[in-house]
Amino acid sequence: MMLSKSNPDEIQSFVSDASYLPGGFASRVIFPESAAQVAEVLASATREGTPVTVSGAGTGTVAGRVPFGGYVLATDRLNKIKNIVKDEAGGRAVVEAGVVLADFQRLLEPEALLYPPDPTERSCFLGGNIATNASGARTFKYGPTRNYVERLRIALATGDLIDLRRGELRADARGRIEIPLQSGRTIEARLPSYRMPQVRKHASGYYVAPSMDVLDLFIGSEGTLGVVVEAELRLLPKPHGLLSGVVFFASNESLLGFVADARSASLKTRQYQQSGVVEEWNLRQSPSIDARALEY
Repeated sequence: MMLSKSNPDEIQSFVSDASYLPGGFASRVIFPESAAQVAEVLASATREGTPVTVSGAGTGTVAGRVPFGGYVLATDRLNKIKNIVKDEAGGRAVVEAGVVLADFQRLLEPEALLYPPDPTERSCFLGGNIATNASGARTFKYGPTRNYVERLRIALATGDLIDLRRGELRADARGRIEIPLQSGRTIEARLPSYRMPQVRKHASGYYVAPSMDVLDLFIGSEGTLGVVVEAELRLLPKPHGLLSGVVFFASNESLLGFVADARSASLKTRQYQQSGVVEEWNLRQSPSIDARALEY
C-alpha cells in the first residue's frame, strides 16, 4: 500500500519550492515506490479528473513544483541506483527518478566516471534534471542533460508505462510521431511547428527538430507529457586533472570582447596553409587530443 499524507502540517514542504511562491496547496501527497505505483496514481487521478503535480527535490526556482489543488506525486521513494557499468566510452547507469545528484556523483567518484550535467543545486533529483533538461557550469563544454540520456521509462496520465530508447522512435518528415503501447494501442501526435532558437542554451517549450528522436520530446517537458520513473544515463571518463584560473577585466565590454575572441579562436576546426594549399585541420580527429577540450 502506498504512503499517502493529507495533514497540512506534514505536507507543507511539498507545496512549495525554491521559488518561494506562496499559496500552494494540495489535498494529499502520495509517495509511490515503483513505476507500477506511479502509473496507478496517474490512472486513478485521470479517471477522477484530479490534477497531479509531480514533486522532485524542490530545488527549482520557477514554481514548477507548487500545486494549486489536486494531488502531489512525490518521487522521493523512487531512489534506487540500479546499475553502474563501465565501458570503453565511459559507462552507463540505470537510476530511478528520486536519486539525488550529489549521491550519484559520489558513487561515480571511485569508478573514475563523470556525469557531466551539474546544476547549481546538487541536492536535486535526477528525474527533475531530466524533466527540465538541466544545465550548469559545465554545460558550455559538455552540453545539457539531454546529451546524456539514453533511455527513459515514463508513466503516462492514462496509466500506461512506456520505454523509450534513443534511436528507436523518430518523428517522420511531417513532424508526426507514433508511440506503441503495451495494450496494443498507439499514441499518435504531431510536433509543434515552431523552430528552436539557434543558441547554445535555452529552456523554452518542447524540444522540436526535423525527424527528431521521440525520446527528446520528453526531456525538458517539465512532466507535462508524463512522469519519468527511470533513466539510463551515459557517463564519461572523469578527467585526470583540472586547471582553473581567474581573469579580471576592466569593463563589461572588454569581458564580452574576450568571449567573442575566444570563440572565434576555437580549435574545433582550423585552416592551415602548406605549399600554397589551404586545408582543413580538424583536431577532433586526433587520437592524442581530448575532443571535449577543443571548444570554448
